[in-house]
Amino acid sequence: LKYRSEKIHNYPNPVREGSTTFRFIYDSVDMSPIIKLYDVQGTLKEIILPDASFEYQVNDYNEISAQLSNYKTGVYFAELKDGDTSILITKVAIIK
Repeated sequence: LKYRSEKIHNYPNPVREGSTTFRFIYDSVDMSPIIKLYDVQGTLKEIILPDASFEYQVNDYNEISAQLSNYKTGVYFAELKDGDTSILITKVAIIK
């Protein structure tokens, strides 16, 4: 698997208005992206899947939006996965 870890982030971060977008570049012909969101204790809070209109772009930015308005203020961790393979974990701050 090839990925550019310096090219993954979410915006806005910190999340203030309840929604954020995860943006990443992946250098593979095929990908099944999912994002798993964990709290600081490591408890899985949510699995975020791309919407039905998602069209994966090789060697270009890909974006998955997430609605986080039900989450309390705090630090969370988002794990980008390709199917069952973990690619990268990034920190997500939520401020209300």
